Amino acid sequence: MVGHFFRLKLRLTRNRLKRSGTWGVIGFTLIWLGAAFLGFLLGLVTYGAGHLWGGDGLALALSVVALGWLVIPVVAAALDETVDPRRLELLPLTRGRLAAGLLASATIGPGTVITVLVAVGAAVWSFTGLASVVPIVIAALVFVVWCLASSRLVTSLLTDLLRSRRGRDLAVVAASLAIGVTVIFGNLYRPGADDFAGETLPIGSLGTVLGWTPAGAMGAAMSDFGADGDPGTGVVRVVYVLAATGVAVWLWQLVLGRLSTRTAAAAKARTVGEGMSLVPRIFQGRSGPVYVTAGKELRYMRRDPRFR
Repeated sequence: MVGHFFRLKLRLTRNRLKRSGTWGVIGFTLIWLGAAFLGFLLGLVTYGAGHLWGGDGLALALSVVALGWLVIPVVAAALDETVDPRRLELLPLTRGRLAAGLLASATIGPGTVITVLVAVGAAVWSFTGLASVVPIVIAALVFVVWCLASSRLVTSLLTDLLRSRRGRDLAVVAASLAIGVTVIFGNLYRPGADDFAGETLPIGSLGTVLGWTPAGAMGAAMSDFGADGDPGTGVVRVVYVLAATGVAVWLWQLVLGRLSTRTAAAAKARTVGEGMSLVPRIFQGRSGPVYVTAGKELRYMRRDPRFR
């Protein structure tokens, strides 16, 4: 099933490019090249953060990337409908198979390229020998899966909100506030001239706290397996993030099940009002073309988005 969804996403993307014409192909290519370049730059930044702050720096860098996965897909949810779960409601798929397929299809995108390159930057700094390669690669893969699962969970929870124009506007405002708070918070930890006296720039307890968040824990775990030489703590962090990812996927399956079964219930609820009168309640008991016309105008005014 995972392979079917993966090939479905590729085929749908290819067909959409065929319909978009030359400029669509050029734009698609520029987006992917830009994502690769941005991912390379962020990977270098992550490597530099590890050099300056060690495991705390990796935790900080990976936490920022994970925050982007929670904000950007919510804003751009209406832009990518190649594999929309609402279009798969009639297929005989269990929630587990549907979640696995959608998670696999989510790996095809510019965001995944950026995330993988950031994880590579963190892994390259953490490598200290052949013995550290396998656990560090596992931690990097768990980080990528966590970003995908948490992003899909948040987007599915906000499906109803994002379908409306008001919801999309609210998502843009919330994302802008989140980015603004992140920038302001980052400026609070901008090192001053006195901080350059030592070899390492201090970031206080921020890195320690982020080192036990799901995304930051994987950055700290890479450092534990490699540069810090504390594999026991690294294993604890990996197990903790695997459990958190499992909970996120389980909640996502529940949300997918609710979305797939709610359509029939909503259609049934709409049939309840089929026998309602076309005349508003304030005109009940009165007849004539004047009341019918007034009722129609009041109903149109109530449904007009300009008056809401």
